[in-house]
Amino acid sequence: MANKLYAMEQLTEEVAKDVAASPQEWMRFLDTASRLYKYTFPEQLLIYAQRPEATAVASMEIWNQKMFRWIKKGSKGIALIDNTSGPKIKLRYVFDVQDTYKVRNLGKDPQLWNLPMEGEQLVADYLQEQLSLEDTEGGLAESLHQAAKESMQEWLPDALEELRLDVTGTFLEELDEQNQEVEFRELMTNSVWYVLLNRCGLDVQEYLDAEDFRHITDFNQLKILGHLGSAVNEISRPVLMQIGRYVLNDLENDLKTVAKEKEVAYNEFNTLIRESNTDNTEDREEKRRKQTMREISYSQNGEYQIPDISLEETRGTIGKYGMMRKEYLRNHKVARFNILTLQNRLDSHLMEIDSQARQRVDNLMIELLEKDPAPDKMADTMAWTRHMNQIKAQAEELVIREIIYS
Repeated sequence: MANKLYAMEQLTEEVAKDVAASPQEWMRFLDTASRLYKYTFPEQLLIYAQRPEATAVASMEIWNQKMFRWIKKGSKGIALIDNTSGPKIKLRYVFDVQDTYKVRNLGKDPQLWNLPMEGEQLVADYLQEQLSLEDTEGGLAESLHQAAKESMQEWLPDALEELRLDVTGTFLEELDEQNQEVEFRELMTNSVWYVLLNRCGLDVQEYLDAEDFRHITDFNQLKILGHLGSAVNEISRPVLMQIGRYVLNDLENDLKTVAKEKEVAYNEFNTLIRESNTDNTEDREEKRRKQTMREISYSQNGEYQIPDISLEETRGTIGKYGMMRKEYLRNHKVARFNILTLQNRLDSHLMEIDSQARQRVDNLMIELLEKDPAPDKMADTMAWTRHMNQIKAQAEELVIREIIYS
């Protein structure tokens, strides 16, 4: 029987519908996202679709050259979209740490932070100081909740404005703007809090349940789920990275100081530990993995397998203005960048912007030259060149504002 070839845009649309089908499905996705918080939302979504139980993924080159680990024969790669290494997007493949083994005497384990129970209050104190949070008696869970709420408030206005551009034809279109905001705000806050709680090893079920994510079914299309997923990812990542740095660099010494002050024995712990061995949700994740795995076929590629997922290449080239647009989206319109990537529409969008910008520059130069004619080229070539460069610079400045940064 021939293998089924998944088009990437079909896969991402299906996965988006799946994770928004119920609060439970969304929480399953958040479990994966909390472990892989350093990855972008498109990467998290694709890893969840193919290997939801993954704990640490990297390319073959990184495993081989930096970690001194080899890929096991027959291992299955995870297809991700590479939208950063070149003008056009393409597929790249990564492998989970479980698919690798160490080179004798050289191999390294992924060194990921794990928060011990005795360090929770110190992390709460650290967050209150670093993020200027209010003093609270709710411990780490409440500090994480405050961090989620305050970060959401900063993110919400722009994210909501972008979201409303895409609600046509979705369940959200049936709601008025106030209820759209209420649902988006609640889902964003609770999702960020879930990710923070889960990655810090706290029992999420003590604080959040399915009812807290009841509105997720209104986000059942990729073009709107992408706004929520991108916001959750962008908000939670810096908070968890701060916590991770503190745990790895300072927590052990702070715990020793506290233990000494209280004159109690302190048992030194190892903060550099493989998350795959310590994640307190491992049993739950194994059950969820069986429920979440998609029917994706694989083809042999050398000694390992790659998923039968295709990414159709868009014909044409992306010029200077298209690349400027790409950088603008990546740095300032993350959700839009992610959605276009997952829909395999990024390249065509950039080509369209590039074409519009070039045509607009040409038209503006004609208009500007009518108002400010260039000197005679034959009489003074250098003066003509300077003038034309100035005119083009003026035209490009206008185009950047009108088209590139729109």
